[in-house]
Amino acid sequence: TIFSWPTALFNRPLFPTRQFDIYPVLWLIDEAPSAFPTLMHPTSAWPYGELLVRIDSYVLLYLSWINHNFFSSFTIASMLLWLGPVISAWAAEKCAHEGMGIARPWSILSGLFFAFSSISASAALEGHLYYLLNPWLPLLLKVLWESSEGRGGWKNGILAGCWFALSLFTSAYIGICAAFLVGWMGL
Repeated sequence: TIFSWPTALFNRPLFPTRQFDIYPVLWLIDEAPSAFPTLMHPTSAWPYGELLVRIDSYVLLYLSWINHNFFSSFTIASMLLWLGPVISAWAAEKCAHEGMGIARPWSILSGLFFAFSSISASAALEGHLYYLLNPWLPLLLKVLWESSEGRGGWKNGILAGCWFALSLFTSAYIGICAAFLVGWMGL
């Protein structure tokens, strides 16, 4: 919680970013339900409307659709900032401990270093909060590692496809990382 402490209060003046990239994230969380299911937002790019097919994060879009009428955009953004790294750290620790056989406390350190890195801090400060919810890469590595050792079987293939797709849907950059990971593990 030290990483994102002010957001635990869900208080707008304490939100630890002033970058302009947070505003499209908040807008998408608020306006995504009005673009369901056509991905066309009628009042954006007025008078024609705007297709949302080139948005930065489909995971953020799906969370916004699911969230419809439950939480404010600020609360969802705060929860991504607050819980995203925790979920990612859990996945990285699970990959290290269960997938690769690394003993604790070293697997816990790997989870913490993955989720609370300087890249995560930059994403948080610049407003790209959907980057912080990234358990998909460690989970993808886990199933690929297990498969390379002959563990898992066909279930790992299905999970690898799901984790790869969620990586790609989180952002194109995380999708590229997932493609490199699949290529590297394939070699």
